[in-house]
Amino acid sequence: MRKKYVKIFSEKLRIPGAYNVQGFIKKDDIFLNNKKEKVNYELIKNLIFFLFKLHEKGIYLKDTKYNNFYYFKGDFKIFDLEGIKFYKKPLFKFERLKDLSTLAMVLEWQKVKNARELVFNLYKQFYPEINEKDFGEFNCLVNKKRKKREKKFATSCIKS
Repeated sequence: MRKKYVKIFSEKLRIPGAYNVQGFIKKDDIFLNNKKEKVNYELIKNLIFFLFKLHEKGIYLKDTKYNNFYYFKGDFKIFDLEGIKFYKKPLFKFERLKDLSTLAMVLEWQKVKNARELVFNLYKQFYPEINEKDFGEFNCLVNKKRKKREKKFATSCIKS
């Protein structure tokens, strides 16, 4: 049987390569213990910094769930390139907030406490152009994504 491989991009965004699926970030990687009490803030901060660098290069992922990233020895790579957009300039604030809202929603779904504030404030460290007024818009984006996910989850449970 063939091993499953997926295409991903290096942070340097050179040429896509094939990597084994085993290095992708999993739910257990988000926490430092089995009880899910201690969040791996370092991993989340590094992931957000990686997203910031992509945004600065004009790369809009649209699907920033943590399990769409490969992480090995401090280097992130992305896959699931469906819908990715490339721009010649850094992303506008709204696209950045949309990308971040997906990550915040998924972390919240996994019971990371204050996930919205965590993601927003960490990104703000790298991109000071966002401010507290933008948090309201960010919050609305997260709510919208969460409702969509809940609806999809409820529909799949009914079918089962």
